[in-house]
Amino acid sequence: YIFLVFLIAGANFTSCKNRKKLKQSTANNTVVTPVLPDSLSDPCKGLDYKSGKTLTRLMKEKELDYKTVVGKFNCELTMNGEDNSFNVSVRSRKDSIIWLNVSKIGVDALRMIITKDSVKFMITTELGGLDKGYFAGDFNYINEQLNADLDFDVIQALLFGNSAEYLTDSIKLKGSKDKSNCQYLLSTVRKKKVKKIQEGETPKESVQMMWLHPETFKILMLEYDDPETKRKFTACYDNFQIIDKYTAPFKLLYTIKLSFFGRYIYIFFNRK
Repeated sequence: YIFLVFLIAGANFTSCKNRKKLKQSTANNTVVTPVLPDSLSDPCKGLDYKSGKTLTRLMKEKELDYKTVVGKFNCELTMNGEDNSFNVSVRSRKDSIIWLNVSKIGVDALRMIITKDSVKFMITTELGGLDKGYFAGDFNYINEQLNADLDFDVIQALLFGNSAEYLTDSIKLKGSKDKSNCQYLLSTVRKKKVKKIQEGETPKESVQMMWLHPETFKILMLEYDDPETKRKFTACYDNFQIIDKYTAPFKLLYTIKLSFFGRYIYIFFNRK
């Protein structure tokens, strides 16, 4: 979301996997606090094999299914080695529209509206090196600037840790166990190929990989890599909490051309 604007300024690429374990939350309603894929050290006891079809079903069953959502989070944005802090208020009507309001030190700085076919934002205060201005267009311009493949459905899914389908539904996801971190893995390529990609090998075709929590089947990390367009996106989720019967991540880390780290302050679903 906010990265749609700030990425245009350009920033250094930062890998989600290299980030250290996120701090544990002490909130009373924290029900499970999964960590990033390279942080688990317990033996993988009880991690039985599940097919790609089964893992996909379990993941889909655990996804957030809401009509409306209201939330607020503070975030840290790293650009060119410099850290920037902001507060973001978000409202969304599922499959319809997303509103974002960004403020810094209590002053409104940016307002954004995202729909199925349009992106509009207005910068009211100089923000992150960007001057005041207004933009109205579609995702083509945004993706050209970010070298990404983003659309409304992908942003909506990434907002709260649901699965984002970059590739067509006809491509079956393969299920496996990642014993290096005791998590389930869903990917468009086999496990051996995933390991080679993690070791630095460039894939020959588009690849999507998702690491799932072994008990909740919530997405802990999602990675998309397209060698033809040189487009790569990574998302990490942590500190899951139950809010209005939904289990949602309260810590997020997105990486495209920059490092974006967000922490939700509150989330409400289906409030009138």
